[in-house]
Parts: sequence; C-alpha cells; structure tokens
Amino acid sequence: MDMALNETTTVSSAPGGAITSFNAPSVNGAAISSTNQFTVGIGNAIQMDFGVDPVSGMSWGRWQGSWQGSWVSGKPAQGIVPVGVNSNLHWFALPTQTQAITLPVTGTVSYTYAGGTAPTDNHGTLGTLTSATMNVNFTAQQVDVSIGVNMPASAGAAAVQMNAAANNLPILPGGNFKTITPTVSCTGCASAATGVIGGQFSQGGVGAGVGYGFQNGAQIVNGVAAFKNNASCKPNC
Repeated sequence: MDMALNETTTVSSAPGGAITSFNAPSVNGAAISSTNQFTVGIGNAIQMDFGVDPVSGMSWGRWQGSWQGSWVSGKPAQGIVPVGVNSNLHWFALPTQTQAITLPVTGTVSYTYAGGTAPTDNHGTLGTLTSATMNVNFTAQQVDVSIGVNMPASAGAAAVQMNAAANNLPILPGGNFKTITPTVSCTGCASAATGVIGGQFSQGGVGAGVGYGFQNGAQIVNGVAAFKNNASCKPNC
C-alpha cells in the first residue's frame, strides 16, 4: 500500500474525476525514504466502484483487470510491470492539495462512512464490505478504525468473514496513520489472519481515506473506504 501527494503533475484523472494514473514514490516500500518513482496507470483495466463524496471531496475506485505500472526513475531497466487480468487495484484520492495539510488539535469526532470499493482477493473474487468505522481524538492525535469484510469461497480459500480493528493509532506529520498489526478476527480462516490498515486525512480533517489488506494463508484481501466529518461542514452540508 502506497500513498502519494495529489497534485496536478503526479495524478491524472478522467472526466468526472476518476483517477487513471498516479506517481508513487515506491512499490511496497517506505515511501518517505524511497528514491524510486513508479507510475501506475489504469492500462486495459475497467474503472469500477467509482464514487465521490460532495461533503469531503473524497473519491475512490477500483481498477479491475490488466492495469500496469512503469518505473520513472530508480529502476528503469525493469520497464513496464505487467499485471494479471484477475488483478484489482483499489484507490482513494483527496481533493488536490495546494498546501501542507493541517488538522484540528482539539476535540473528538465520529466520522461517517462515505463510500468505498468492494473488497477483492488475489484470485479475483469479489466480496462485501460489512462494516467501516472511524473515530478520531484530535486532542490526543489518535485514530480508532475498524473494517469488516465478507468473502465468498474462491479458487484459493473457503468463505470467510474478517473483522479488523486498530485503536489509538498516532496521527503522523502530514495527516496520515498506519499499522501493520491490527487485531484481525476471522470466521472460516484456515489460520490466524493478519492485516495492514493505513489512511490519510484531507485538509482540515474534513475527510479521510483508509486502505486495508488482510491475509488468510495464501488469500490476500484488499479494499478502500472513505469517511467524512459532517461536523466540519455544518450548516452547509
């Protein structure tokens, strides 16, 4: 899971706002220290689950099929990286940022789920997002987030229900948060499930996007969820 700055020179979108390509600092690496530049594009994939929340300006979607990536710098010899036809790339985007993100420093907020993608696994199986919550303590600069997904039986796994929770995640400089050790419970999993959850606030904490990945043996499940802070836009929501 990678996150990159949403600015006009690094992100492209189709009419209506659906993201069609973006530059990421790395792939499965520590973006803050990476010198690699990687462009990820929709390629021959189909844009699915696209949505926009008018309150927060958050958008989200899923590329289903043969999306592709290519190195901009760092490892140019690798060229284009092919992706299988059963692959899915999940994305969320904040409104284009023109300055450093600042957040409230006091108060607690229960965010409202605004929308997101249907979870998918590495076999191309489509699941259902069964729950998504996010509560923020801006005074303590901490986030509580939980995600629940239901996956039907696929080529590589039985039907499962996964529920993950991460509490008291610190809000880092830049307005993001991440954990590789959420508490994951699973009904139907062949072994103990693990996961990763990460997110990014938009300017002023009006919205937030959350990406997640869960692993059940050889099965990997991914998706994104967007949240909005209704209190921040009153009385004009």
